[in-house]
Amino acid sequence: MSLILVVCIPFFASILGFIFSRLRNEWNFLGGLLTLYYAFRLFLAQRGRILAYPLGKIWGLEFKFQADNLSGFIILFISFLGFLSILYSLRYCRKMELERLRSYYLFLLLAIAGANGLLLSSNLFLLLFFWIFLSLVFYGFSGEKGVLIGIVLSIFLISGGVFLLFQQAGNTELIPNSPLNLLPLAFVLITFGVLVKILIIPFRFCWAETKKILPTPVMAFIPASLDKLLGIYLLTRISFYIFDIRSDWPLRNFLMLIGGMLILIGLVKAMRENELFSFLSLHSLTQTGYILLGIGTGTPIGIAGGIFHTVNNTLHQFGLFLTTGSVESWTKEREIERLGGLAKRMPLTFFAFLVSALGISDIPPLNGFFSKWLIYQGVWGLGRGFFIYLLVAVSGNVFTLFSFLRLTRAIFFGEIPKGWEKIREVGFSMWFPGVIIALLSLIFGIFAHSIPLKHLIYPSLPFSLLSPGAVQSVFTGFLLILGLIIGFIIYLRF
Repeated sequence: MSLILVVCIPFFASILGFIFSRLRNEWNFLGGLLTLYYAFRLFLAQRGRILAYPLGKIWGLEFKFQADNLSGFIILFISFLGFLSILYSLRYCRKMELERLRSYYLFLLLAIAGANGLLLSSNLFLLLFFWIFLSLVFYGFSGEKGVLIGIVLSIFLISGGVFLLFQQAGNTELIPNSPLNLLPLAFVLITFGVLVKILIIPFRFCWAETKKILPTPVMAFIPASLDKLLGIYLLTRISFYIFDIRSDWPLRNFLMLIGGMLILIGLVKAMRENELFSFLSLHSLTQTGYILLGIGTGTPIGIAGGIFHTVNNTLHQFGLFLTTGSVESWTKEREIERLGGLAKRMPLTFFAFLVSALGISDIPPLNGFFSKWLIYQGVWGLGRGFFIYLLVAVSGNVFTLFSFLRLTRAIFFGEIPKGWEKIREVGFSMWFPGVIIALLSLIFGIFAHSIPLKHLIYPSLPFSLLSPGAVQSVFTGFLLILGLIIGFIIYLRF
């Protein structure tokens, strides 16, 4: 029953909150809380097995909701982030105009419903339906022509890949079966469709206009979190349940090449960026590159690292957007060079921001360090011919650490600008989500192997994980720490 409820509850709560606007906060909070409750029940119920809820047949194709270890834990994760977004919005959006506020909550809960529906889809046609649904929800938030162009392109590419698969192989199921080594064009189309959706904001289809329209909780939940989680989920599904990239070197090289390019492009653009939310979005682009690098290795340890880094970076980006949104709600300022001196006045926000910033910079013992370590091991295990990707990854670590140390200093240290003497900590509903995310980052780092890897990541893989050798573990750990040291030295020099 939880299968259908994690979709229906947020859907109907969004409608009720829109109709009965005086009780919108109550409907939305209750809808988010109940969705999280049933997502947790679903997570516990499906451990080690596949749950299914039949929806019917159309043209001979069976449509149903189904959950396995991979979709189950991502549904729980998205429902959790969705609830925190609703909680944060209660205070952040209190001055928003009534009509805009009604639409805001409507689209926010519809996004949760659509995301859970996509994750429960049993085949690519049902998944495509929810992908289109979510794309329209995001367009409803922004209403910008540039976003619409990116959305249409994403839908066109993914649809092309899905129909190619169906026409040539008749295989659109997303359940563990024998992967098919066919139609590389379909894989390429779906991959580019996913990347277009993930990268709409960082690549500035219309960022200059959109960033003025999208509220911070939406930026934190949809472009920074939801799009990445769902996109990487789809790539993981097609990579191992329809195709088998573990034995397909061209497809593996394709993903790794794109991953390396995204790391470099994101860093180059972010180093020149002075607008706060643009800066964070461009670093999301870089971290997506690391995820593709891990999955593209085709090795169990690299794939585990890619999925783990998807979860970790989602936590980091979500926390960073919420905490900088708290800063912006007081200061009304988004230019990095105009901020400063807020650590003592916003201590909880500072703590949450600092942990997320250090996490995305891969400082041990935070979670980002361990997922990157797995990715490094996956690349190293491919042999010396792929050492160039390790160099790219190390370069990314160097400048990510440098960038976030500089950003932390710019926002929270130094002299506080005149006129900001009355700034104080934001209310509970705004600082609490960021602090919870920071604590999760600490837990997922300190207890990386005993909690997230053992209970979430490893069980979600469609194959057993082989233990990496001690030598490559030590060497790749050395490379990762070396990158951090170089990044810190560069920060001290500049």
